[in-house]
This record gives sequence, structure tokens and C-alpha cells, in this order.
Amino acid sequence: MGSNCTISGICLGVALAHEAGFTAFRRSSFRIYGQPVHPVFGSLHSLFGVLHSQRLPLMIGRSLKSTSMLISASGGPDVTEKALRIMRECLVVSSNRAIAGKYGAHSKLSRQAKQIYDDSAQAVEPLAAPHLWICGHFTGKSFALLLDLLSKDRELGERRKLLFWQTKSAIQPRGPVDEWGAFEEERKGSKAFAKWAVIGGELCTGHPDAVGSGDQGDERRVESSADYRGMMTTVELQSRI
Repeated sequence: MGSNCTISGICLGVALAHEAGFTAFRRSSFRIYGQPVHPVFGSLHSLFGVLHSQRLPLMIGRSLKSTSMLISASGGPDVTEKALRIMRECLVVSSNRAIAGKYGAHSKLSRQAKQIYDDSAQAVEPLAAPHLWICGHFTGKSFALLLDLLSKDRELGERRKLLFWQTKSAIQPRGPVDEWGAFEEERKGSKAFAKWAVIGGELCTGHPDAVGSGDQGDERRVESSADYRGMMTTVELQSRI
């Protein structure tokens, strides 16, 4: 959970499924678990419930309300109240600061989760399926929460069906713009940006091409475009002119 787009979309999707009459997502035990990637959000929500706000920018409540209004204005059903109810009753936001760690980098627990994945993961169907991207910025922290939930189930002798929902794409598109040159230009004008933007190297953030690399050291700095462009996919953007 960063900008809360994915978790808002899941809540909204469940509400739309209910509106359409689907039988899914109706058990009393159904839950949506979310892991904030910034430690402040988890703490503020546990104290004040800020993520439910329908007024503050980036909050789940506001996203649900505004998106529901767009759907309704476009001729779809108004599921505002259903979506907000799903948020209040089914969404469980983790307040585990140890998983969140620092923003934009692996925490100790997310790095451990990445290593567990690297050591044990294998594609079952289809066999050529790419690995998950257990990155230090987002996915690794959610994966650490999943492992924590599984661990607690084992302790209690329970067995739930858990689905890991990942929107981190292994296809990192690269268009015609020189992104490295633009980055270098911005970095010259801001020491703070330069320090923050180089946290983490691609090979240490769980990219599918690096699964099993065994790299458990500190995240390294990206020194040039050659360090990451091999992991990107060149795309052609159609002109609107």
C-alpha cells in the first residue's frame, strides 16, 4: 500500500461483484489484507483511522468515493456505499512497522521474505511463467505480510485460502525519452533527490531476472543506465497527432 490505488481497486471490485450478484466474496470470514510501505501510514491508521478518510488525498475512502462517482456518471451502478462498507468491514490494514521499514527500500523482514522466495519458488502452471517481482519498495513487504499470516495460521492450526495480489509488473516499459539523462539533470539541482533516488539497485530488489542470484548484501547504487536497462522492455508509443 503506497498511493492505495491497488487496495482501493480491490475493495471497489468486490463491491461491483456484489452489485452484479456474484456469489464470491460473501463469506463472513472474507478479508482483504494490506501492508503499508511507509511506516507512518500504518501508525496513523491504527491511531486515527486516516486511511478511511473520504476527504484526504491518497486515502482509500476518498479513492472509493471519487471512483464510484466516475463509474456512476459513465452509466454504471453507484456502489459508493457498498465499497465503503467493504473497506470498513473487510479490509485489515497491517500496522507492522518492522515490515514497513524505511520507505523505498527493503526492510529486514521484506528482504528475508525475498530470500525465502528465491530459495523455494518454482513455476507450476504454466512452466514458463515469469517469477514474481519481490521488490524492496512494495511487493516484498506485502509478501512478508503473507508469510506472517501463513505462520500465524500454522500456530493456530488453521488453513485459509490466501491469494497474493501483485500489481508490480515484470514488464518495465521504456519509451523513446532518455530517462537516465533526465534523472541526471534533476539530480544536479537537488542533493536530497540525488540521495533518495539512488537507494536500491535492481539486482537487489527481487527482479524476476535476478531470482536465485543469492545477493543478500546491502542494496547497491545504480551508477549508470547500463545497470538496469537490460531489465526493461522497449515499447513504441503511438502519436496522438
